[in-house]
Parts: sequence; C-alpha cells; structure tokens
Amino acid sequence: MRTLTFATAHEGYLPILERSAERHGFALEVLGRGEPWLGMTAKLLAYHAAIGDLAPEAVVMIVDAYDVFFAGPATETAELFEKTRMPYLLSSQPYFPHSPRMRHLVDRVMGLGGSLLSSELETHELGRPCMGAFMGRAGALSKLLGALIRLEDRHRTENDQILVNLHLRDRPGDAHLDHDCRIFQNLWRTRGRLPWHGTFHPDDRRAELELLPTGRVENRRTGSLPQVIHGPTNLDMGPLLSRLGYAVDDLPPRRAHAYYRTSVHGYVKRLIAMGRGRIP
Repeated sequence: MRTLTFATAHEGYLPILERSAERHGFALEVLGRGEPWLGMTAKLLAYHAAIGDLAPEAVVMIVDAYDVFFAGPATETAELFEKTRMPYLLSSQPYFPHSPRMRHLVDRVMGLGGSLLSSELETHELGRPCMGAFMGRAGALSKLLGALIRLEDRHRTENDQILVNLHLRDRPGDAHLDHDCRIFQNLWRTRGRLPWHGTFHPDDRRAELELLPTGRVENRRTGSLPQVIHGPTNLDMGPLLSRLGYAVDDLPPRRAHAYYRTSVHGYVKRLIAMGRGRIP
C-alpha cells in the first residue's frame, strides 16, 4: 500500500504523522517538501501524478500532513479496506454535531449555495465526506482526483472539502463513506466554542474515542478501532497524543492564523454572499 501526503513546510502535526507512520509500519511519502505553496490545484496535481504510473488495482492512501496521525498497523488497514470491496473510501466527518442549524448552513456552503442531493448526507451527523484522509484503488482515485482538478479550475475554491462535496452532490452513488469509522476517524472538539480554537480531550464526556490498555483507540459509538485519526479545523489533539505516548511540547506551531485566513474566512464570505442571494 502506498501512503502519500503533501507538505510544503514542516509545521503542525507533521512530525507526529511521520513518527506514527514509523510506529505502525506505513511507508509515508511526503510530496511538495521544500517547495512553495502554489494552491490547491498544485496539490491535487501532485497526488494525481504520483499515482499515475501505478497499476489500476494498487491500493493508495492519501492523508493531510498537518492534522493527521496513524493509530493502527498498516497491514490491518489494508486488510480492512479489502473487506469493503469499494473502489475508494472517504472518511466521514461530523459538522457541528450538536447544532442542526449550523450543520445545515455548512452544507449550503460546501455545496456553493446548492443543497447536497443525498438525504443521508443531510440527516446523518457523520455523513459529510472529508478529504483529510481517504484511500482506494489507484485507478479509481486517479479519476476522482481528475474530477476535483477540473472542478477547481472552474470554481477556484482553494478548498478540497467543497470540491468533493460538489463532485458527490451530482454523483451520490459515488459517496463511499466510512460512517462506522473502521479505518478513518474525524474528531470534533470537546472543549472550546470556536472551531479553529477547539481541543479534543479523550477524558471528556463528548469524546468519540476511548483509549484502550493495548494502546489503541476505540470508537465509543461503533466499537471499531480506527486506523487513521484526523483533527480538522485546526483542532488541538495534544491531550490525546500525549496519552498515546507522543511528545507534543516540541512541535512546530499549528497554523491557526493561516487556517482562519484561508478556510474560515472563506466560509464566512460565502455565507454572507448566500444571504444576499448570490452563489459565491
């Protein structure tokens, strides 16, 4: 199994991603290292080129660099994917799990003003596709990435979350999501009111994960043992990582300002435009 990420700078939780890859046997390849950031299209093109020469049936995993770490063995991850019999599998993300109104607004933003077709996506708290971690057959992923590149050329979103929502809105049959978190676990904050300043603490009542004596983490809802953990929206995962034996005191700073400027600010602008009757 080939495992890819893209990072132009040594920031955030990238050191943890690399350490966890070594711990769990993932042969992580970091694309873009030392290069200037040239936008979302460049990132998607790099992934597309990296898998272009692989056999169509080869298995590839792609993860974000700055907010992801591995929590289970690479061999077990590959076996779990084979059991799905899916061409690819996207992680399933909660949006404001305790606020249906905010979830509805975010759905509108992700659809650039249009609603998501699938009724499951509109009602399921974990039913939102996430590009922070996904995997699949090289041939299927090449087609998916190609479609997202074309959408980005058309809409200039600088946001792969919006791109995958646009793609799946018109192709709900292609929405292969890991709702049970058998492979991918997207976290939501348990402390803090603002998404870009939240913290996940495993001891909190709302924490989705429970730490086991074996050193693995278990999803409290499904009983599954997630292999890949993603902390989107600039989530502070320090308490969880510390409990798993990772040193977090010497990490480079997380990109709070950059996240706000490039992501949150963009969402707010789109919400304002939607309120004025325009599709952003």
